[in-house]
Amino acid sequence: MASGADGSLRGFSITIDSVALDPARKGTWFHVTVENSGPDEAEWSPAPAVSTGSEIAYGDYSKSTPLPGDVEPGQKLTGWLFVALDPDLMHRGEAVRLRFAGVAVNGYSAVGDVLIDVNVDPLLA
Repeated sequence: MASGADGSLRGFSITIDSVALDPARKGTWFHVTVENSGPDEAEWSPAPAVSTGSEIAYGDYSKSTPLPGDVEPGQKLTGWLFVALDPDLMHRGEAVRLRFAGVAVNGYSAVGDVLIDVNVDPLLA
């Protein structure tokens, strides 16, 4: 499923372009692209908190593509993030919100959360 959902903070962007449900592992995979178009290094955590209207789960870095927490100016990275969000507990009509907490850019002059809402309804049919 291609969602094209994204969020950004002052030149640092995170895009979710695919989602894969993994009922056997009781998880959900999010394909992410991060890009730093700012002038300085950006810092982020590639293990988001994820919530639906009824569930909260967390990214598992050890099962995900090992993306660095520091992204250099002009750098673009892609990979899969595994989240222990059981697809069997998701319901139609519930958006999935990914929260990347404490993203820091421009030498920590800007720190904030990047929130991305993803619609996984087509996958739950």
